Amino acid sequence: MYKRQRSLGAHDVIDYTSTDPVKEAQRLAGGRLDVVLDLVNRGPALLDTADAVKDGGRLLSTLMGPETFDRDITVVYVRMSAPEGKLQRLAERVAAGTLSVEVAATYPLDDAPRALAEFASGRYSRGKVVVTV
Repeated sequence: MYKRQRSLGAHDVIDYTSTDPVKEAQRLAGGRLDVVLDLVNRGPALLDTADAVKDGGRLLSTLMGPETFDRDITVVYVRMSAPEGKLQRLAERVAAGTLSVEVAATYPLDDAPRALAEFASGRYSRGKVVVTV
């Protein structure tokens, strides 16, 4: 089970259908986490996810939720949208081999924190920063 995820570099995989993912993530990490990315929950449901974030940590979500939490965590909401049909057209270009993406830098997975820090610093004004497994 989860062979595909592990082949892509996942060390641990959580089956949200059979366990509480917040509690399981905390168990695997040995406590609360520095950063939690929640792509599923919205609104008040993010309060449960926030429990996995340590004080001073960050909670990131592409869905909206509370602006503030009762703990010292930073919440970042990232809004994403695509015009109708855009994703389909991009998928077609990928399949045809005609989509080119400018890559500014590539980092191995072990250097992911450095890649994130350099990306966030604005060092790369053009192109994508890629983390490989």
